[in-house]
Amino acid sequence: MTAPAPEQSPVVIRDVFPAQPTLGEVTYRSARVVITRERVYVWVPQGRERLLVVDEPYLPEQSTVPRYNAPPREDTILALVDGRTLTVRRQRGCGCGSPLRGWRPWSPFLVAAA
Repeated sequence: MTAPAPEQSPVVIRDVFPAQPTLGEVTYRSARVVITRERVYVWVPQGRERLLVVDEPYLPEQSTVPRYNAPPREDTILALVDGRTLTVRRQRGCGCGSPLRGWRPWSPFLVAAA
């Protein structure tokens, strides 16, 4: 199962799992958050499947995105185009048993060097 990627050639700049993203009053647990140069995607496990719950463009110049391999304690704060803010925190644990662990949303899964 691959995910939709509205971008022509998505390049991942941050991939957090398990993550605890918060958007407004809603917090998702055990999520996978993938941030590309243009968009943010949030998937949550639903049984053995993956459910895409956030697929939004953001404003890179107004957002704080740690480098790809930054320590997990560094939060990501994204200013979405519609004015909302998405905060991503690394959740404790390894995500064992989740359909999101080890999964790549699309192929090829290109990662930015810096």
